[in-house]
Amino acid sequence: MAPDGINSEKNPVASEKPDSEGQAMHLDRVPSEDGDNYEGLTATCVIVYLAILAVGFAEMMVIVSSGNLARSMVADIGGSDKTQWISQSVPIVNLALGAPVAQAADYWGRKWFLVISCAFAVVGSVIVSRATNIDMALAGNALASISTSAQPLLFAVASEILPRRYRPAAQGGITGIFAVAAIVALMMGSAVTKDNPSGWRIVWYFNTGLFLFTALVVMFLYNPPPRPEQVNFTLREKLRKLDWVGIIMLPVAVTVLCIGLTWSENPFPWSNAHVVAPFAIGIVLVIILALYEVFVKKDGLFHHELFNHDRNASIALFLIFVEGMAFFVANSYVPLEMSVLFETNPVLVCLNFSIVFIGAVVGSIIASIYCSWSRQLRWPLVVSYIGFVIFYGKRSPWYQISTY
Repeated sequence: MAPDGINSEKNPVASEKPDSEGQAMHLDRVPSEDGDNYEGLTATCVIVYLAILAVGFAEMMVIVSSGNLARSMVADIGGSDKTQWISQSVPIVNLALGAPVAQAADYWGRKWFLVISCAFAVVGSVIVSRATNIDMALAGNALASISTSAQPLLFAVASEILPRRYRPAAQGGITGIFAVAAIVALMMGSAVTKDNPSGWRIVWYFNTGLFLFTALVVMFLYNPPPRPEQVNFTLREKLRKLDWVGIIMLPVAVTVLCIGLTWSENPFPWSNAHVVAPFAIGIVLVIILALYEVFVKKDGLFHHELFNHDRNASIALFLIFVEGMAFFVANSYVPLEMSVLFETNPVLVCLNFSIVFIGAVVGSIIASIYCSWSRQLRWPLVVSYIGFVIFYGKRSPWYQISTY
């Protein structure tokens, strides 16, 4: 039976349906079934939450370091023709493995996916830190990027160990720690590479220790009760319930599509087979996967129950898509463009870019307070996406400068 504090969290109108078919539901009316994991803000609960923040911090260190240190890495070990793949390998791995890991975690629990992804990152960070050529660095970076596949689980764990009234603050803390990690990655990377061509290795040594620490903390301190899916199904049933077509097709489609997009005009023109072939194959695979998920597999990677009741899931996925695209474009290209067009001092370049994440820290605090007070998400989202428009609108003249 759930503790008394759980039932009091449920809103009496939580089971109400939207006023009209397809209408987005108010936050207070979203059905929520709090589990029996919450037993008060115990020391273990706080430590597990801090461990989740540490995992998020480490994952963002990999994401930002890959983009920020790419030029320093190729200047030291060579391979300038493959510079873009250092940063591109992160979103490719994230896209390919994120959804399959999230689905599998429903059947085997979240703990070991967090631990194993961090273990891969330890190995990958060691390989990058000792890389002697670009291929070795890319392989290590791809392994380290596996940690980002468990990123959705961070928000799930935060909601699992805390009652509903604390969730805006808890998830705002995760967003805030992402921004703090980005600032640390930028400033550390610029400081260690300013006068030392091999200084970028120090960042990856730091990442190694950070991932090892977080893996151990999660392994020993995060021990949630089994989910119903873990105990109600046999191994054979769990394997049968996995969306194997989606698990196989999604990574292949994403990888070849990203290869085509990354090579477009860099270095091949759009008419070149290096661009056209993978891009076309990727589009075809995405279409086939979409048709399969819509008409054949109704409980796969894109479970239909998420979309049958209201527009919340569809709106959220679209906003996440826009946010992710905006972030990865900025992370991959803004520091590089600033260093080429305006400023050669890496510390000043990273300090300039870190303003974005300083704003994110402040914004996550304000949004958490507002959402906890008002129980509404709409206006923080509106303000955030207006910020994206302003950010990219002010940078559009950079393209004109770079063409001269």
